[in-house]
Amino acid sequence: KNKNLFAHYYKNKMANNNNEASFLSEIPVTNFSKPELNNGEVLVIKTTESIRESMKKLLELNILSAPLYDDEEEEYVGMVDMISFVCFLSVIFESAQVLQESLSNLVNDIDHFSNEDVKTAADLGDKKFTFVDNNGNLMDIVKLLTEGSRRVCVFSEENKLENIITQSNVVNLIFGNQSRFPNLASKTIKELNLGNQVVGASIEANISDIFSTLKKKSYYAMPIVGANGAIVANISAKDIKTILRSPDNIRLLYGTVSEFLVEMHRNDVEEKNPAISVKETDTLSTVLEKLCANKIHRVYVIDDNLAPTKIITLTDVLKCFVQSSE
Repeated sequence: KNKNLFAHYYKNKMANNNNEASFLSEIPVTNFSKPELNNGEVLVIKTTESIRESMKKLLELNILSAPLYDDEEEEYVGMVDMISFVCFLSVIFESAQVLQESLSNLVNDIDHFSNEDVKTAADLGDKKFTFVDNNGNLMDIVKLLTEGSRRVCVFSEENKLENIITQSNVVNLIFGNQSRFPNLASKTIKELNLGNQVVGASIEANISDIFSTLKKKSYYAMPIVGANGAIVANISAKDIKTILRSPDNIRLLYGTVSEFLVEMHRNDVEEKNPAISVKETDTLSTVLEKLCANKIHRVYVIDDNLAPTKIITLTDVLKCFVQSSE
């Protein structure tokens, strides 16, 4: 739906406009598609709901985050997302290691704390709550999405939460309209200096160390490399569901990344290619295509030896359009 918004608004305007990203400024926030899941309503999680209940809701709708609402305060107090659950699990595991607890005790600890209010987990993660009213345009949203927010909540004039616009939503819109900015789309990753330094991990590393690094560094993902340094997989915050799916899977925290990947792909049969990569000579158009076709949040730039050298996130892609508009 969103990818066709452009034609509706400015069939005539772009002919005389050299600003390749200007179409984002012409799309009213109110015309961005509403959620198709949850009967068209934004999923809201109450602070009194348990960690277990909250994660179940997110997984059932296959979404990565939701706003937190405090009934007592009668206000939204933040967000809960997959990195919150990574932080939750890492804290418990690290404490168990210090106390030298057995696997059975660790399972009991996680089971016990999963019944705690979800605010406990949200407070451990990035609970930043970014919002706008519905009078703005999409470029207003994009700027917020390049300044530390991964999603922006949209409120009506009646102060009702009516939509959440994510980085993925906007990148999909851009991908569907790339014919409107051919010069930018045809530039290479090298020409745009797109991406940032990447931090990877060995496939033989402990999976607990990977999740601990995600927590400490506030990363959402890390590339996994084999013995020759070539990228072989990707571990992201949402993969924590593999461990939290069943008490039996808590044992995976004591294993390696390779053991974890075997279990993850046994259950997540929809996972096609866990580590999508590009070369520096590939264009922005190629990056957009891979992000959108594979429904992922990042691609890795690899060298001739297939080793990851950079990571390109949705934030990096959106920054191209903010810079183009200035």
